[in-house]
This record gives sequence, structure tokens and C-alpha cells, in this order.
Amino acid sequence: MKKVWGKIAIAFVFAVLGFLITYQLKISYKQTKNIDVTNENAEIVKENEVLEKQKKEYQNKLNELQNKVNEYEKTTVGKNKYSKMMLEQLDSLKQQNGLVDLQGIGLVMYITPKNSIFASDNMEKPISDEALLKLVNEFYAAEAEAISINDIRITSRTGIRVASNAIRINNEKIPFDKQVVIKVIGNQKVLESALSFPGNIPDTLSRNCDIKWELKNDVVIKKDTTQELEFKYARPTKKE
Repeated sequence: MKKVWGKIAIAFVFAVLGFLITYQLKISYKQTKNIDVTNENAEIVKENEVLEKQKKEYQNKLNELQNKVNEYEKTTVGKNKYSKMMLEQLDSLKQQNGLVDLQGIGLVMYITPKNSIFASDNMEKPISDEALLKLVNEFYAAEAEAISINDIRITSRTGIRVASNAIRINNEKIPFDKQVVIKVIGNQKVLESALSFPGNIPDTLSRNCDIKWELKNDVVIKKDTTQELEFKYARPTKKE
């Protein structure tokens, strides 16, 4: 009988030891897993910090190069009238093609879609690409010097169209039912007269949107960072 109880006691001891060993292994596994996750998160944070640092370095280098280009342009001018004229033309081309930020007097126009209960019946698109195109044309006809829509610079190469159930301007998405802000630099009286003239604001906008504008003496229009100015197919004509 004593032998039986002895065997039972030994079996019980081994069972307890087995449980303790298994439990310890589980704890060790969880701790190792937590350490791995922590290490992985730390590596991700470290990589993000490195990338952010590189981004700042590249931006600083870009700014330095741009400053050097500007200095080179100015130093090559000297006192030569022809060189000065060339530099002025270059600056004008940069402004016209949206390569630099601009500021000046003008107006800011706010187009806000109405709530459905106040809008016209069967309204699908409160703001359309055609309406924006018409406004841009009217502003240019009123001698606007620079235009942006939702801070997207409008130039001679800008496309305004519908794609993927939204308005696309320079591949930027503008929803049909969200507020649109148009900034314009130019003669304030002429610009405001263009907006006040009957028919210049599309009827669809007048019916389905609240339209307001305000004259400002310091309108800032950002440069276009999306367009490519390289001509792949066009080339200057040869002089005979």
C-alpha cells in the first residue's frame, strides 16, 4: 500500500513539475512575442524618423539649388539692358506657367452647395466641371492674372473634367457636393463686374449653391507643383 501511495505521490510531483514547466514556457513565449512587437514598433519609429530627416534634407537641398539658380540668373544679368529684359521675360513666364507663388489684390469666391431641402429638385451635381470652366473663362476675360481653385493653380495646361465620380483638376479630386474656393488676382472692379453681369455665373450654381465673394488686398495663390513642362512632340518652327 505504501508503494502505491509512493507512486501516486511521485506521479503528482511530476504532474506539478510538468504544469510549472509548461506555464513557464508560455510566459517566456509571450514575453518574447511582446519583445518582438516592441522591437518591431521601435524599428518602424526609427525608420520614420530617418525618412523624415531625409525628407527635410532633400527639401533644404532643393531650396539651396533654387536659391543658386536665382542668384545665377541675377548675376548673369549685369548691367546689360538685353540681359535685364531676358530676366524680366523669364520671371513673367514663370508667373504665367504657375512656377512661382503669387500675391496681390483680387477677390476670393466661395461656392457652397445648399442643403437638399433648399436646392432645386432632382439635383445631382451642385457643382460641375462645366460651371467651373465657365467661371475660369469669365475671370480670364476680365483680365485675371492668376487663378486657383481649392488652392490648385490654374494655367494654360490645366485640365478641368469629370473622372471617377468627381471633378479632376491637375489630377486633384474635387467632390461635386463640397465647398469650392476660387482665388483670383486682378483688377477688383473688373473682376466683380464680371461676376455681377447677368449670365456669367451659371444657373446651376445659382440654383443649387450659395455664392459669395469678398474683395481682398492680399490674395495668395500658390505655385503649381504637379505639371510637367517638357514638350515631347512640339518643337519651334524653323525659320526659312
